[in-house]
Amino acid sequence: MKKHIYRDELRHLLITYTIVFILVSIVLMIIFVGVYTNIIVRRQTVESNDAISEVLTYEMEAYVQFLENVDAHSSVVQLFEDGRTEPIYESLYDFNNSREIQSVFYIVNPAGETIISNNNNNSPYNSIDIFLSGIFKEMSETRDIVFDNNKVQIDLSKRTVYSLGKAIYIDDTLQGYLLFELIEQDLLNNIENLSVDIFTITDQYYNSILTNNASILDDIGKLTIVKKYEDKITFKNTDYYFYEAQYLEYNIRVFTFSQLNFINELLVTTSLFMMLAMIIVVIIVVKISDILAQRKTKSIQEIIQFIDIVKEGNLDARIELKTNDEFEVIANQLNRMLERIGRQVKVNEELGERNKTAVIKQLEAQFNPHFIFNTLETLKYLIQFDAGKSMEMIIHFAKILRYSIDYEQDNIQLKDDLDYLRSYLQIQKYRYNKRLTYTIKYDDELAQAIVPKLILQPIVENCIVHGYKNKENLHIDIMIEEIDKAMVMYVKDNGDGISEESMQQIKANIQQVNNHSSSIGVNNVHQRLQLLYGGNYGVDIKSVFGEGTIVVVRIPIEI
Repeated sequence: MKKHIYRDELRHLLITYTIVFILVSIVLMIIFVGVYTNIIVRRQTVESNDAISEVLTYEMEAYVQFLENVDAHSSVVQLFEDGRTEPIYESLYDFNNSREIQSVFYIVNPAGETIISNNNNNSPYNSIDIFLSGIFKEMSETRDIVFDNNKVQIDLSKRTVYSLGKAIYIDDTLQGYLLFELIEQDLLNNIENLSVDIFTITDQYYNSILTNNASILDDIGKLTIVKKYEDKITFKNTDYYFYEAQYLEYNIRVFTFSQLNFINELLVTTSLFMMLAMIIVVIIVVKISDILAQRKTKSIQEIIQFIDIVKEGNLDARIELKTNDEFEVIANQLNRMLERIGRQVKVNEELGERNKTAVIKQLEAQFNPHFIFNTLETLKYLIQFDAGKSMEMIIHFAKILRYSIDYEQDNIQLKDDLDYLRSYLQIQKYRYNKRLTYTIKYDDELAQAIVPKLILQPIVENCIVHGYKNKENLHIDIMIEEIDKAMVMYVKDNGDGISEESMQQIKANIQQVNNHSSSIGVNNVHQRLQLLYGGNYGVDIKSVFGEGTIVVVRIPIEI
């Protein structure tokens, strides 16, 4: 039943991660498409506005410059002093033909009579009434250049849309007025091929001068849909981004509008496509996750079942895995460990008595099957939540198994034994997480010193087993130093401590060769050291009940 539940959990975990990844990718893609297309639309709108503005300012500057210098033009003086019309007409004609946006021009005297014009039809300015209102009234009241949103239908094919003019003074005497009226078609021809949907040119009061979509104007030709300080509007159920450029020195505003609805359509299309892709990927992942979950859970479950068999005392059991991964390494190491233990048991049975070497071998072989079982149980659940940590735990566990069953070396350098101890403590940290912390400090000169293998691990294991009874968190501090030509190792914990009565019993037990007390790890180490180095070396214990315990190990220094 556990195997089935674990497989389902792993399968669900893979599917969940995949769906979350795809959903995040969809959201990021939609955000990217939306932001990018908005940037493109905004840039095109601004660039189109700049193109219109560039044409207008270039042409208007030319007309303004001509008007500013008209009083000093020799042909104008000839016109009003000698009545000669040809020179000024030629100058105006040549200037007008040089412009991209041409105009209909008029010179009108103060009596309201048109003197010169390139309008082949009747001039609309042949009456004194022209000074009652409009641009001529404005010109008569100032010597500055006057701009006016003035539309005049010249004939069926020609219309003017904007006027600019100036009163002509010679020797401070008003002689007449020069007026240019820009031709609508020329203005349109110079702002074609824009990357926007709508453009509109208005005067300073938003009255339309030129537009390619009259539907955005009200009944009197005024642009009213623009709201100040906003760059988006909705018009006839369509969203637009717009940009405004102001040239108030010419009484002109330029507006460009780009539709935003296609962005929403693009986002919908992108979302649908990504959702379809997600469905396809999820279907594939479901199939793959079933295969992966079954394969991985099968390996670990077989190892756990094998450990259960060994716990029952069957040392002849073997496990065979051909998975080409860390689980196969663990299985092989378990088999080798059992082979070693089995051979050792047979030797002990045949000898019938211990000698010094046999006792040491047996003590080194006391590897706790419960630790293996607990490690695999922890690994089983760690795989579900953190694949990286589970891989690290497998590597540490394989290192411990390989180290603990290697009987080729009885003694080893201190730094190597401490590396094994770190792997052991790291596995315990995977089990207890933040509840377990530790430190390891030693003199660098002692790193190459030779020590019995597995010298500190049983003591540390004893700290962990007994330190959590009434404590939430446990810290183990390991320090190794040289004192009086001997190596002294301190293993200190902040666990429950030991009562005085229990301490006396423990110290009595560690002096016995065989005992079944709860301090079997300490007894193991002490017996090995006594057998190896004699009665001057071994283990001592100091403890304060409720505060913690210090185990002191003393051995000779061998390099």
